[in-house]
Amino acid sequence: GHMMSALIGVCVHYFKYCLKTVFPHSRHPLLVDRTPYGLPVPVIKHKVVTEDELRGRRMLIVGDVHGCYDELVELIDTCNARDPNICLVFVGDLVNKGPKSDQVVKLVRELQGYCVRGNHDEVALSAWQQDQDREKSLSSQFKWFNKLSHDDIDWLLDLSFTIHFPSRGILVTHAGLVPGVDIDLQILDNLLHLRDVTFDAKSLTFS
Repeated sequence: GHMMSALIGVCVHYFKYCLKTVFPHSRHPLLVDRTPYGLPVPVIKHKVVTEDELRGRRMLIVGDVHGCYDELVELIDTCNARDPNICLVFVGDLVNKGPKSDQVVKLVRELQGYCVRGNHDEVALSAWQQDQDREKSLSSQFKWFNKLSHDDIDWLLDLSFTIHFPSRGILVTHAGLVPGVDIDLQILDNLLHLRDVTFDAKSLTFS
């Protein structure tokens, strides 16, 4: 059994290697082991939340916050979203542009809100990773990252690309999905950036 599993693993690895050689520019998810910004792919790319986890709560889905902590607090207070009967869901881009990105991350975690990753979350994490690898120091744009705890950073790194709430008929992602394509076969870059659906014959992908 173990030898068969190992053999299958080797075959799959070799098959993926051959495909990468033939299609070096392909962004097909089966050939990708890094996110669009060069980060490790999270363990759970597509999260599923059951009704048992929702516990009958109403849902409040919040768009891009972009570091606007004060406005987020105002929204939460206006909607009485600290009520335990309300489930907060964020569509990504918690950070950048606004003045208080670190406080936004900490507040969303404190409220135990669900969140998918957006392109700006990826950009910030990529800048942090380059600083950790001593490739490039954090620019002033990302200095707020130094105010995050290790747990905050791990939480950002673990953000999935989609969250599915099957009992409510809702699937949340930051940008878009290609119609008719299974969720596990969606191009990760599309989930962060997709606006129009076109087919690229060179990379054999939609964008």
